[in-house]
Amino acid sequence: MKKIFVIISNATAGIATYESNLIKLLNYSKQKVCLIANKNILLKKNKKLLEKYYCNALWEPFRVFNYLSIIKKQNNYTEINFVISNSSIFIIYFIILKIFFKNKKIFLIKHSHITNPSINQIIVGFTSSILSNFANRVIFVSNFTLNWWCKYFILYRFANKLVIHNFIYLPKKVIKKKINTFRIAFVGRLDKEKGLNKFIEIAKYIGGNKYKFSVYGNKKSQSQYYKNIKFYGWKEKKQIYNNIDLLIVTSPIENCPFNVLEAKSYGVPTLTTSRGGIKEIIKNNEDGILVDTNAKLDLIKNKIICIKKKHKFFSRNSYQNAKKFDAFFLKKKILKLF
Repeated sequence: MKKIFVIISNATAGIATYESNLIKLLNYSKQKVCLIANKNILLKKNKKLLEKYYCNALWEPFRVFNYLSIIKKQNNYTEINFVISNSSIFIIYFIILKIFFKNKKIFLIKHSHITNPSINQIIVGFTSSILSNFANRVIFVSNFTLNWWCKYFILYRFANKLVIHNFIYLPKKVIKKKINTFRIAFVGRLDKEKGLNKFIEIAKYIGGNKYKFSVYGNKKSQSQYYKNIKFYGWKEKKQIYNNIDLLIVTSPIENCPFNVLEAKSYGVPTLTTSRGGIKEIIKNNEDGILVDTNAKLDLIKNKIICIKKKHKFFSRNSYQNAKKFDAFFLKKKILKLF
């Protein structure tokens, strides 16, 4: 039976990248995809097998229902795979999808844990854990993510679940300019939960002309406050990773960050003070270095010096390790999930 994939989303940040990568892979595999979501800059390029239905899936349910009825009429004798990455959206539409679509499968993607629990998030988490047992599969992006949800919302333990880490597309070309300065960067949202202040502490402590510190994120205005740190705002991946030698991740907890995987694909190792699933995608002292969350600045400096001295070794290992997360390498495994 022919399949189509319907993604219902209001994704931003990492999960938006995940969905964009998944759509690209499905299209390469000649699978039709219908996207019900806000306008997403990651998907602005037209794809032959992609139909877009724009709305806020969380706050405009009637428009979503209308889009679903259109999709149903057009694909009445087709197996439809629904892919949802937001627990609230999963709860809102789950029963409707179960009742009104005959040939359907429902998949829930758990891309992160709850960082600042509220009563609403706890209710949503509990309700989604009940419904997850009636979904075809729940996909977690790391063992840490799976264990976190199963620990605090125990009904996830009984769902049909699987871990598959985030996947990326390897760049066709990596062109790096050799310079005398060792380039160290922070890449990500400039939110408190991403640990920018800790990165700034590290930059201030190390200082010197031998190191250049850069921040790639959603703001540029802070550059005037830090003499040895330059804030660039968002750039294309190749503009970031072709121009840095080391990625530093300082957020308290990470599930399976794309910046680490993307950095690897350009031969850029990572030093991290984060806990969580990030430890599942970095081989300590091979393609990066893991240090304790409370590590002293002197220790962090010594680890940076270690990577600088053995940069060719770390860079080569990063290239090799990135291949394990390549979408085309994982293609069969990913498609078998659905």
